[in-house]
Amino acid sequence: MAAAFGLAAFAAGFLIADRGDQPGTFQVIAMTGTAEAPGASASLTVFDVDAAGNWPMELSVEGLAPSASGRPYEVWLVRDGRLAGFCGSFRVEPDGTAVVPMNAPYKLKEFDGWVVVEEGTTAPVLTT
Repeated sequence: MAAAFGLAAFAAGFLIADRGDQPGTFQVIAMTGTAEAPGASASLTVFDVDAAGNWPMELSVEGLAPSASGRPYEVWLVRDGRLAGFCGSFRVEPDGTAVVPMNAPYKLKEFDGWVVVEEGTTAPVLTT
């Protein structure tokens, strides 16, 4: 019994300590599919900025079919309706899902929103 209690206390302490190393959540941004991908949706979790100015993020996508061309998708910040800040690329699983880390090394207040496009195009498949 004492061993089980000790193990439980260690596990709880480990989990609490581990959380201290993780950045806090700054904002969660919902993305919806466009006419190009009407059933798609995504959630972009933006974590607190680090000392260097990087905004670590996690993108969680559902319902986005793999691109017909085989090219990856890209996450961009937009300004005045144009792609302006590249944040990373990803591929989805055959079931249309993906959970991937991203980064935005920019001043976010200088942008209007976020989009996901197929590599080599400017037509959004997901937008904020």
